[in-house]
Amino acid sequence: MNLKKKFDTSNLINLINSCRKEFYLLPKERKTKIYNKYFLNFYKKKINKNLIKFKYNKYKSIKFPAIKMGKVNSYEMLYFHEHLLFLFYYLGKHKYNYQNVADIGANMGIHSVILSLMGYNVESFEPDPNHFKNLKRNIKLNSCGNIKIRNKGVLDKNKSFFFTRVKNNPQANHLTGRKELVYGKLETIKVKCINILNIIHKFDLIKIDSEGSEKEIIKKIRKKHLKNCDISCEISGKKNAKEIYDHCNKNNINIYSQKIGWAKATKISDVPVHHSEGIVFITIKKNFFDFI
Repeated sequence: MNLKKKFDTSNLINLINSCRKEFYLLPKERKTKIYNKYFLNFYKKKINKNLIKFKYNKYKSIKFPAIKMGKVNSYEMLYFHEHLLFLFYYLGKHKYNYQNVADIGANMGIHSVILSLMGYNVESFEPDPNHFKNLKRNIKLNSCGNIKIRNKGVLDKNKSFFFTRVKNNPQANHLTGRKELVYGKLETIKVKCINILNIIHKFDLIKIDSEGSEKEIIKKIRKKHLKNCDISCEISGKKNAKEIYDHCNKNNINIYSQKIGWAKATKISDVPVHHSEGIVFITIKKNFFDFI
């Protein structure tokens, strides 16, 4: 398999467009694992002086710090799988006329920066103070003037909550009690959260990566709230998956699951329970991915 010919790595836009033929590839397929390894090696080679630098298009470049985040390096957040979501951002902007995006669980801001460069107005929510510092740094590093940042989480109410930081794996930081399996040394702090219903009207696309809190966010949402808004969501754990599936099924809300090739979920086993199984889109639209 000649991956250099398959994937155009001259810039990010060409790279994500060359992923289009593989959009329906299942997360657990052998080819996905091969592509993930190829993409991570590509980005690892782009590290110079502690910066991952690569072209966005013919005229712009993207820069992110190459930093250790527990057991992984920041470049390891740029696996093949992630580029399928970038492809959706790029094509979906024109198909669905998306303009305003919320990045809930923004982390160091990879999605926020890419969305910004694609022309979206972005509001990034990140409750962890350390991630928030990296988020601010990366927005400045890439001169993104159309991103608002908020050092807060999003949940089902306006309130302060305890937040667990996993010292050897900050990618697993989460609102305390929301994650099923947690390993390593832990630290607890308090963070402020915003009720999803106070902000959902501002956005036509929302990305959620909240490490176990997604259940409380989604269960607050009804069909009427999705009239002008679609949601991409990573789901953590079987309990969260079941409650989200049951809620959407009861309220006639569609779940399109990457686990089954972006088909509509018709049973609980269709819903991913871990990021390795992919993400879901939650929407009232029909035939959501027919344009790809």
